[in-house]
Amino acid sequence: MQVDTLQKLLKEEQDKLVGLSKSDLNGERILTPFNNYIASVLGKLPEIEDSQELLDTAIQALRDIPGILGELINEARVTRREQSARVAAIRQCLETLENEVRLEEEERKRVEGLAESANADGEKPRKIGERPEQLKRKRKAEELKKEEQSKTD
Repeated sequence: MQVDTLQKLLKEEQDKLVGLSKSDLNGERILTPFNNYIASVLGKLPEIEDSQELLDTAIQALRDIPGILGELINEARVTRREQSARVAAIRQCLETLENEVRLEEEERKRVEGLAESANADGEKPRKIGERPEQLKRKRKAEELKKEEQSKTD
């Protein structure tokens, strides 16, 4: 059940990462905020009546462009890196969980096999303090050998 949930989550996060990569290739995650910045600057310009102030505002907006683009690019990189790390962490958790499930299944099969082999040997579960049948037989055989040796001596 948990494995299925993690697999679904991994698929969703991988799809998000692919979407981020595609939008980065198209420049959408950088162009959209940049266009919003330009639109806000252009929206302020018609309100300015002084020509020198208008020129200073336009020049300052142009000077700010490299910094804004740098911030947008870094933000895109960071979010893509975070998404990649999220996918890697989920993948690692999924692998660990699958390993645990596999080990539990192997252990269960091993225990079942041991139980079947014990039952196949004809041994019944013994009570506390009761000797196993094989030990009883072995000790009886040793006793018989000792008796035979003592008779021959």
